[in-house]
Amino acid sequence: MHVCLTARRLGLARSAQNYSGATAVEIELKLVGSRTELSGQFANLNGGRDTSQRIFSTYYDTPDHRLWRRGFTLSLRRKREAHELSLQQEVSGWLERAAWTSLIAKPVVDIGLLPENAPRAEIGVILPEEFEPRFFSQIDRETRVVRTGDAVLEASLDLGQIVAGERTMPVAELELRLLSGPIADILTWVRTLLQDSPILLSTQSKASRGMNLLKDAPPPSSKRPGRTLNHPTR
Repeated sequence: MHVCLTARRLGLARSAQNYSGATAVEIELKLVGSRTELSGQFANLNGGRDTSQRIFSTYYDTPDHRLWRRGFTLSLRRKREAHELSLQQEVSGWLERAAWTSLIAKPVVDIGLLPENAPRAEIGVILPEEFEPRFFSQIDRETRVVRTGDAVLEASLDLGQIVAGERTMPVAELELRLLSGPIADILTWVRTLLQDSPILLSTQSKASRGMNLLKDAPPPSSKRPGRTLNHPTR
């Protein structure tokens, strides 16, 4: 399958530094493959010192999946001595996601605890007691900051699993999140990384995979860029 990795084609002809405000908009590429292949690619990245952490995230929704049907996911994860409550939404295309995150002292799932600029009107009224844990993920993450061209990115090797009831799904991903600089530079670098490699480009988030697992649906296929891709345009 031919996937055009260009900033203009994806509607992303700008840099991550153009975003402002309390809402974080993340530019992220996700690569999937075997643990061995991804671990080898991560080991070959030139960058700063690695950081390691184990991440437990529980994803919540109403029994009728009201949040998911409106394009949102809500998760709660332990972060040191506090908890991180995060609402996410896809913005434009599969590379961009908006996130509204709050650090809270106790593991309480309540939309009212999110930042003031969270899109409550789009979500509608959902009482805290309506939320139920739908599935969770357990991820061992290694992170390294890498520079390519004028772009600085955070590379995260995620290995673990997603659990929904009695069903489980392995996770082996290399996530590349743009921290600063032009998006075109990271796209050029990813095209080179994928050449003659069994690693695939994936458009599916952990939340999406968890929902498919919960519904017992087959996962969508990943994508392999063609060998002759257009050069990214600023």
